[in-house]
Amino acid sequence: MLLNEKIAMVMAEKARTLKAPFLYYAADYVFDGTKTSAYSEGDGTNLLNVYGQSKLKGEQAIGQAGGAHVILRMNWAYSLRGNGFVSKVLSWARKQETFKIVTDPRGANCKEL
Repeated sequence: MLLNEKIAMVMAEKARTLKAPFLYYAADYVFDGTKTSAYSEGDGTNLLNVYGQSKLKGEQAIGQAGGAHVILRMNWAYSLRGNGFVSKVLSWARKQETFKIVTDPRGANCKEL
């Protein structure tokens, strides 16, 4: 909660005082993954774990800070275990001279769609 809620709030408040937009990388863990189509910013959340709860609290704290902000809910971007998108692309680049990447990926953490 300290990192995802409190520090996000402090940073958003500082950005507001500097009149700078604040960019927050949120997570798709605020959803349960049961929707059969793409999620949108207006969809209700259904938190599955404490991490999702902390990310949602961060989003809410940033909104309450009142400054200009953008919240990006994303998944599969980075992983210390090497399974994130960045790690995969770097691995492919080392192994192949050329490779193809989809431009409209869709993923789910909870179940296969």
